[in-house]
Amino acid sequence: MLEPLDSLVEVERFLHRKLQSLSRANNLTISEWQLLKRIVGGENTQSVLSSNTSLDVSTLSRQLARLTAKNFLKKEKIPSANAQTRKTISYSISETGKRAFEQMNHDYQVLTQKIFSPWTEEEYNLLKILLNRLDTSLQRTL
Repeated sequence: MLEPLDSLVEVERFLHRKLQSLSRANNLTISEWQLLKRIVGGENTQSVLSSNTSLDVSTLSRQLARLTAKNFLKKEKIPSANAQTRKTISYSISETGKRAFEQMNHDYQVLTQKIFSPWTEEEYNLLKILLNRLDTSLQRTL
């Protein structure tokens, strides 16, 4: 039996490969899917997205440009209050993006159901508790 952190590394690798497969099927990357989640959730400007993610501005800009090129996002310029500053761009999900996003979310839910269907509710809740505790412990070490 593997040590807990070794097991987490293996689980992460497996889950990452599975999510890559699901996202490719929906013409997305995992990062683009996560970005669409944030935009759907109301984080719709590059400055807000940049401050709420760990992405540097150039990476974020490339991802937004790719999603726009795929017609998954629409851009709208918002005039700023200060005439000296550049206009802010607001992003919103397009109908094409919405379909891909909803299908990816559906595929993710199906995967989640397949993984956890043999688990009891008690086992599932215990996993959540232990993962939250692990996260807290990791945060303290940093």
